[in-house]
Amino acid sequence: MGVTIGAILKRQDGGGSGKASFYDTQGGFVACTDILKEKNIDMGTEFVALGKETMGESGADPRRAEWCGKKLKVKNKQGGEVEVVVADLCPSCNSSKIDLSQDAFSKIGSESDGVIDVSWEVVG
Repeated sequence: MGVTIGAILKRQDGGGSGKASFYDTQGGFVACTDILKEKNIDMGTEFVALGKETMGESGADPRRAEWCGKKLKVKNKQGGEVEVVVADLCPSCNSSKIDLSQDAFSKIGSESDGVIDVSWEVVG
């Protein structure tokens, strides 16, 4: 029986594994914009979107989600890694999938792959 990303991210060590895909962020707006500004966090171009269950949104405004601004180190099976800021909500993600910005995904996978196996840990 597997452990979901939502359950893993709430463990004290924050480690886990699952699937990652990528999405186009050309619109510029992300769900955590307000809270990132309040915390003076620059999300840069390498960030991650998590599903509602993982974000802790539970019906509230996703811009106030408890995971906004946290940092994850995401690694592929070959050992490539990227550090990302939790900056967005992925409406189509369940608790066993994360969605990376294109820039973050390109550091650890090929866009032609579409979806890759990853592991991660909370680093901040």
